[in-house]
Amino acid sequence: MKNEMIIDKASKTLTVTKDFMMKAGQFGTPEFEKALEAKQNFPGFTLVVRTIKRNSEKWTYGKLTYDRMEDFIQNHEKDVETREAKLKEFELVKAWAKTQKAAYAKVKEWFLNEYKEEFRKQEQEAKEKF
Repeated sequence: MKNEMIIDKASKTLTVTKDFMMKAGQFGTPEFEKALEAKQNFPGFTLVVRTIKRNSEKWTYGKLTYDRMEDFIQNHEKDVETREAKLKEFELVKAWAKTQKAAYAKVKEWFLNEYKEEFRKQEQEAKEKF
């Protein structure tokens, strides 16, 4: 790892990763020695664990399975011919994706290109019910 420790003189903090902090708590480890040396070189500074900033507005599709995609297509497409055509296309995409690396990602990409806004709207409505 390149930045094991970030020194912030303005806030008097030594920012480290969670892994580094865990290892620094074990006597005799290289991280223990580095933390001890840093505390000696920067008296009054506090060791803090780095936190990752998360985007709360980001949409994720963790529970988007093939079955959910198929159910969505069946329920979303009202016209029988369109529904059948989209389901057939979905099956073709799944078959093609099996020949590629990251098959699920390819199918998910196709599905979101076709139904992203409608699927988001449905998910948002479901969240608001609960």
